[in-house]
Amino acid sequence: MNSEANTNKNIQNLPIPEAMHNEYGFLIRWVFNRFFSKIKFPESELEKIRAAQKNGTVIYTMLSRSFLAFLYLNFIFSKYNLPLARFVNGLKLWLYQPISNLLRLSKIHIRGVTGKPAELKNRLNLLTLSGESSLIFLRKPKFIIRPNVFYDIDFIETLVETQRDSIKPIYLLPILIAYQKRPASERQGILDFIFGERDSPTLIREIFTMLFYHKSGEVRVGEPINIKEIIEEMATRSNDAISRRIRYLIYKGITREKTALSGPIKREPESMQKLLINDSIVVDTINKISASKDESRERIQKRAEKIIKRMVCDLDYNYIRFLDVTLKAVWRITDIKVEYNTEGIERLRETLRQGPVVLCPMHRSHVDYLIVSQILYNNDIMVPHIAAGDNLSFWPMGHIFRKSGAYFIRRTFKGDDLYISIFKAYMKRLLKDGWTQEFFIEGTRSRTGKTLQPKLGLLTYIVDAYLDGACEDVFFVPISILYEKVIESGSYMKELLGKEKSKEDFKGLVKTTGVLTSKYGNIYVQFGEPISIKQFLFEREGDGTNRNEDKKREDIQALGYRITYDINRIATISPSGILCAIILSDNRRWFDIDEIEKYAKFLLDILNTIEDVKIASSLNNLRNAIDQAINRFSGDRAIIVKENQEGKYLYRASENKRFILDYYKNGFIHFFLNLSIASCSILTFKDYRCTKEEIFERSRVLRDILKSEFIFKVNVDFESEFQTAYNTALNMGFIGTENEAIFLKPEHIENAELLASFIKSLMEGYYMTVEALSAIPLERLDKKSAVKKIQSFGLSMYDRAKIDNLEAVSKVTIENAIEYLVAQKILIREEMEKKATLFSLNPDAEVQNRLIRLKEHLLLFLNYKKR
Repeated sequence: MNSEANTNKNIQNLPIPEAMHNEYGFLIRWVFNRFFSKIKFPESELEKIRAAQKNGTVIYTMLSRSFLAFLYLNFIFSKYNLPLARFVNGLKLWLYQPISNLLRLSKIHIRGVTGKPAELKNRLNLLTLSGESSLIFLRKPKFIIRPNVFYDIDFIETLVETQRDSIKPIYLLPILIAYQKRPASERQGILDFIFGERDSPTLIREIFTMLFYHKSGEVRVGEPINIKEIIEEMATRSNDAISRRIRYLIYKGITREKTALSGPIKREPESMQKLLINDSIVVDTINKISASKDESRERIQKRAEKIIKRMVCDLDYNYIRFLDVTLKAVWRITDIKVEYNTEGIERLRETLRQGPVVLCPMHRSHVDYLIVSQILYNNDIMVPHIAAGDNLSFWPMGHIFRKSGAYFIRRTFKGDDLYISIFKAYMKRLLKDGWTQEFFIEGTRSRTGKTLQPKLGLLTYIVDAYLDGACEDVFFVPISILYEKVIESGSYMKELLGKEKSKEDFKGLVKTTGVLTSKYGNIYVQFGEPISIKQFLFEREGDGTNRNEDKKREDIQALGYRITYDINRIATISPSGILCAIILSDNRRWFDIDEIEKYAKFLLDILNTIEDVKIASSLNNLRNAIDQAINRFSGDRAIIVKENQEGKYLYRASENKRFILDYYKNGFIHFFLNLSIASCSILTFKDYRCTKEEIFERSRVLRDILKSEFIFKVNVDFESEFQTAYNTALNMGFIGTENEAIFLKPEHIENAELLASFIKSLMEGYYMTVEALSAIPLERLDKKSAVKKIQSFGLSMYDRAKIDNLEAVSKVTIENAIEYLVAQKILIREEMEKKATLFSLNPDAEVQNRLIRLKEHLLLFLNYKKR
């Protein structure tokens, strides 16, 4: 033992060419600082090394031998006082040693330390047992004259043997140094054969990469691999089997880090087409179609190739860079500032290390397609493959979008088995390769500002791909995107009043360049908590593999609502939303700035009772934020400004632009929904006094009527939500109690009316629809015609002051009211051929009584001010 200890001591004290050191000369220090200091080594990555150092012996591992990587790590480990590698394989570092040590190096042979395999393994073993760190390269750079890239010595197996002799754990830390954000291409050029691949370069390519890309370089450290734990897990296996398992974990760890940064290896369109055409799902479908329709297999395959060509993405980071530069210029011109939560970005970065991610943003504008990709690109995270409707594939934007990450799909492909099989295969391939995806779970842009009910089609394909074994897990990340002012708000107003949606084309794109002369305020982006599909399905009883179709549909629906609920929950409270909610609360009233500020403070007080609510930083200076919001909307005449005789400015909503203001109000009223329902209910009682049971019952009725208008939390009943609202009102002194009665305090009557006004236009829309059923002969009308007739009737009611809010005649509200009436069996839906749907009024007497009761309920809630 003493002899071994002495040998160990002698080896450690002897300067050897494989070791790192911190005795730099002036020239080397200058070079290191000139190039290496620009490479990012995040604090979170440094902490992984420090944590492993506290718990055991640290061994650094990299895939490919790299002289510059060795020099960089020597520099950074010295800078941050991290353990230096006393052993490095595969490099000849004599000239790198300090001059003072060069003479002593001649003693290497005398001390028995040479480059022979047995002696190298022995040195690694002794150094590791003494707690010293090492750097292990798994392979040599691959290029044309070196077909064999693996080392003759298996140093990982040596470390396994060493761990068996040591109580102290050995931690392997996979390290990646990435210089370029773009994904590597599967297509190899002549330079790759001569100078090595991008991920396994020769020294010449390393030097050029360092010279040109060192400013964009970044280091990632994979999750530590505890050799001791792996040996315990594989107690009956040989050292060779254990070392193979460890090498797999190292490769997997580094690949995940690389994928999180720039994405997996990019497949060329021709390669992707070949993979999809030969996928078993597609092959089986082609064979079935050929057999059933007596059509040649070759002809069907050509049709499949055309579908694939129109569908698949062809990501090119040159386009991403171009869009990034363009967007930054647009933000400057239009005075837009993009705010996003950095903790959400870091959370996303960590999630990407665990498996494929699917981003699920809310959909408010065509800018949504670009803003998320820009944020990820600027944070060195791979940009996503984005599901886009084929209506956006028009020239030239279709080409630009495809190169920027979009893949194009039809709005519907029900009944087209060939298209379905190709899309299934594509989803499975993207997940298997590890690409981040992005799709809008609402299916289309919200014209009202409210989050729409989830569309489950694309979500179903992704879940199916996971259940078919495409990957170990998938993580869905809800994303909220809110605008102080949306570019498309004018066109949304026209669509809500019944105008047909304009077809996207280049001419329309050119027209939108006029927006560059307007000011749009801020864009608020929030990245939510990832939802693991594996965990989600497990919590719903099991891993999902043995689910029948009905159970699977229930689970996917629950997942869709969970994602949309989380999108709403993380939405940012903006000055625009608060201002518009207040201005629209009374359609005949002029507000001065002091009144607006008073109501805004009241709303913010409520919001501050909500856990983790996101409030725009500009609202820290409330008066200034309100002034800026007023200026934005008054510039478009959406808010009218006048000066009274006292020289005070007054504000009210422009009658013909209420839809625009309603859009921003709807973006945040879900935070107040239960309080709004309860406020509306208590205002219906005489003297605003009732029992808790009475207000609960009326609130339940109103909530049931409006259930299609909002997203509610999955598996939480209304009683629980009502109790939360009740406690908030009680704690804020909003209501009081007396024996068994509760009452609205006089000083809060105006506040209750403000909260009730948030849902008044929706109630008027439903009331208007119910009234229309008595006045319009609704007999086997298609939906478009029915909506048009009801909307025309509603405009007449507005002109006759039967309803107060023009936004009540919204096309979307009428459609939701029709769906509610169908669910109540008041309207009968009749499905016809060629996708036609007809609606008729149910003549049943009991149903007619139900319609009368519904009308009475709506009138009760709408007439609260007259009580």
